[in-house]
Amino acid sequence: MTDEKSKRQPFRFKHRADLMRNITVGTEIVATAHAYHPDLIGLTRVVTKVQTDGFYSKIKGQPEHKWSTCNHGKGFFTPYSKASFYRFNGGTVQVLNPRLQDGSVLYEMEVYPPAPQINEQTNNVNKEDNSMNEWDHLRRQAERMKQEYPAGTRILLINMGKDPRPVEAGTRGTVKAVDDIGTVHCDFDNGRQLGLIPGEDSFRRLTEQELNAERIQKEADALLESFQKETARLSNVNDPISLHVSPDFQCDQTGGYPCSLVVNWNENKAWLQLNDSMALEGEDITPYERGCAEWGIRDCWDAEDFNGMLMSLGEDAMDSAWMNPDEDEGLVME
Repeated sequence: MTDEKSKRQPFRFKHRADLMRNITVGTEIVATAHAYHPDLIGLTRVVTKVQTDGFYSKIKGQPEHKWSTCNHGKGFFTPYSKASFYRFNGGTVQVLNPRLQDGSVLYEMEVYPPAPQINEQTNNVNKEDNSMNEWDHLRRQAERMKQEYPAGTRILLINMGKDPRPVEAGTRGTVKAVDDIGTVHCDFDNGRQLGLIPGEDSFRRLTEQELNAERIQKEADALLESFQKETARLSNVNDPISLHVSPDFQCDQTGGYPCSLVVNWNENKAWLQLNDSMALEGEDITPYERGCAEWGIRDCWDAEDFNGMLMSLGEDAMDSAWMNPDEDEGLVME
């Protein structure tokens, strides 16, 4: 027992109702014997919460003690027993073992009134309890968020709360990780890296439909990149006569954007090429370039093949770019 306790006298209860009336937040309890938890003996516990069926308490000055953090942060729970299981002996309270019912003592305790600085202590206890409950809440939230947003999950930012430099609403991103308090750290598609806080920031997973659209877009981007790389190689010829670029025409394949049918006679390959000089300032012609990439790079051995491709591209292509059969003579390299 501490010197502080030796200067104060424990309550001297006469019956169970007297005990229950004096168990309030801040009441201090010292176990002098315990059949099941001998490690409690001599420790001072401070009551933090009182219920009709018992009370919670935590080890004084030791918020991280196992008896302070048990029961999801509420602390050690002491149930009220039936009146017949209590023995009051001066300043000592004995509680008989209800399991054995042989008169043996389950535990023995001394109960002290709250310390003189009860208001300050109670506030500190409550703050400590609230802090621990908040930590437990964050821990549970973090586990939930880790399950819902594993690394690699695609998300859509709906709104960012209090950040002074928020990521623009509607931006998509990829989850890097969820930390131990539930913050969802993301790499956004616009290059920003920021953590999203549940409850402050609004965001969601992409739907399956949105993910499918992204996959299709990614495949289209890869196709366009491959097409541009290969046509750049095919266009790089030492002998200009071996590269034929038709007059401009319009076709559905490029959404009506002017293009040419180009053929490399050295490698007998043909493709559609936009006339990008027709682009307006700031105009994005990528959708039309995708049309060229989707049409692909095709085999072309002579004027007949060339004209056959024009026929598939429409009337304007045939009228504007038709090749006479003798135009390809001497162009096929042996």
